[in-house]
Amino acid sequence: MNEISKEKTMTVREVSEILGYEYDTIRKKVKELFPDSVVNGFTTMLTQEQIAELKNNLVPRTLALKSGVNSVSTDIEMAEKARDVFTWLTQKIEDEKSKRIEAERKNAVLMHVSKTYTATEIAKELGMRSAQELNIELEKRGIQYNQNNTWVPKADYASLGYFDIKQEVRDDGVVIYHRKITQDGRAFIIELLSNK
Repeated sequence: MNEISKEKTMTVREVSEILGYEYDTIRKKVKELFPDSVVNGFTTMLTQEQIAELKNNLVPRTLALKSGVNSVSTDIEMAEKARDVFTWLTQKIEDEKSKRIEAERKNAVLMHVSKTYTATEIAKELGMRSAQELNIELEKRGIQYNQNNTWVPKADYASLGYFDIKQEVRDDGVVIYHRKITQDGRAFIIELLSNK
């Protein structure tokens, strides 16, 4: 490297050796980028700034030619693209998982639409000690009341399909009501009492 007026410079041949390019390739590029530095068909000396610009112009083109690609991405751009693809795939997987869970939940509900539950089953599901505890809690919340030792839904809840009441007439003429809770009723009660 030569010093002309305290600025470090190099010849085209030195630059071609350092960068690993053929002399003619560097010379043509220098004529294209720095026409003022060419005197009588020959390049005089290249400054550090010119060498840096020359390198920046040559390296991407060489990489593009070697890879057969018209544009070359930097490592940062490639990492950003990979991150974007990863984020997109992760979101896609999460969406699919959510859809699958929802479909399984709906399928489970549909499979048990005709199933009814006893108060004891729902009480145990909610972690209560007994059906009586569940019935008292539903009474406190104004959903049902006790009449003739039978729990009966209040008018507002009787027509919602939460309860299935069957009537049985014993041989001695006494009427007994059997109350079961439907799938919709179960979902309603669990939601209601899980948020207490």
